[in-house]
Amino acid sequence: MKRAFWPVVGLFVLLGYGCEPDASEISREARALYGEAQHLHCRLQALHEESVQLWDTVAARLSATLPADMPPDERRNMVAVRNTGLIQMFEVYPTLDTAVHRLVENAGHRDAGLAAQMRAVKDRLDTNEALVRSLLSRMEDRHPSLLPEWKARFDEVHCEDS
Repeated sequence: MKRAFWPVVGLFVLLGYGCEPDASEISREARALYGEAQHLHCRLQALHEESVQLWDTVAARLSATLPADMPPDERRNMVAVRNTGLIQMFEVYPTLDTAVHRLVENAGHRDAGLAAQMRAVKDRLDTNEALVRSLLSRMEDRHPSLLPEWKARFDEVHCEDS
């Protein structure tokens, strides 16, 4: 039984080394992960910008609709808030017209959807980052000459127009 064991182990060792990805394969994998990271960063940035624009629209409408005799600090605070529940807590809110109420409520629903999408993108980014760490570790073991370039690239991933 011992004699049959060592040739099998030797075969697995040879196959294991024979299956090791070459530098071009590991570079292809790195490019794919980099592209996905960049795409996810762009998506996250777009969602954030959409949320900002949404609440800027609400703030502009509130600013134009609030009573002229409203205390300036209260006006500034209400316009600055980016949360439906908090806006609705202001004493003046019930006196605003239904169109403003609908705008604020719709913004809250839309913002909740954007927040859910942001969480999903962040989860995908976390998965991508784990795959990148694994790739960089393999790269360090098998193709250390590639590591500095790819480590630097992954450290600087951001959204840019392609």
